[in-house]
Amino acid sequence: MAGISGRSVYRILQQQDAPPPRRRSRSHSVVDPYLSYLTERWNQGCHSGGQLYEEIRAQGYPGSRRTLERQLHAFRPHGTHVVTKHVITLGKAPSARGTALMIVRPAQNRTKEQTAYLAQLIQSDSTVAKAIALAQDFGQLVRQREGKLRLEQWQSAVRARASGIAELIEFVDGLADDAEAVVNGCSLTWSNGMVEGFINKVKWIKHSSYGQAGFPLLQRRVLLHPAHRSPFGLEKLKEGIVNVHSSAAV
Repeated sequence: MAGISGRSVYRILQQQDAPPPRRRSRSHSVVDPYLSYLTERWNQGCHSGGQLYEEIRAQGYPGSRRTLERQLHAFRPHGTHVVTKHVITLGKAPSARGTALMIVRPAQNRTKEQTAYLAQLIQSDSTVAKAIALAQDFGQLVRQREGKLRLEQWQSAVRARASGIAELIEFVDGLADDAEAVVNGCSLTWSNGMVEGFINKVKWIKHSSYGQAGFPLLQRRVLLHPAHRSPFGLEKLKEGIVNVHSSAAV
């Protein structure tokens, strides 16, 4: 009836103040299919409602100019600054997590809106520009597996350029805790992902017994599982059983 879960109700009851009103979701508009084009043209310097109306009407826009002008009201406060579809539709910038994903994503995999938003961030603050450049550089060396020497050069560059970015310095210092694994990750094509996947499968089977089954039953359930009949999978599952059992014993 309230439109929220029971857990949310109990959490609200424990608060001293009333929760803020829920934000209404944005309704669909006939302009929405053309927002990507409109933001691109706006960033190119075309701020004329009449010109933009004629351009999208030629692309099949069925609405009126008045409807378009109402949508352009969200553009105008930004003036000559770069705008993105995300900011226009939601009225706010992407979250920190979403922005971080944009930064580490390869440039060819970003949308035009994401590229424009990152360009705006780079232009807005020199510290942010340094952080983005160093983060993208690290992603490049990991993806291309450029090796130990390249990693050491990047670490030196961070210490030299990011003196005011404590988080990056902390990240670089943290790499020393498992330096050999980090170097291997930047150099070799091998991965333990498949073994970790099998271990997760064993954990799932173990958890399905609610912790009430001992090791012999877990071993039998795993070895008889229909998805794990191949010889290679069997060996990996045996290894996973031992790892899970050892960690549980600890």
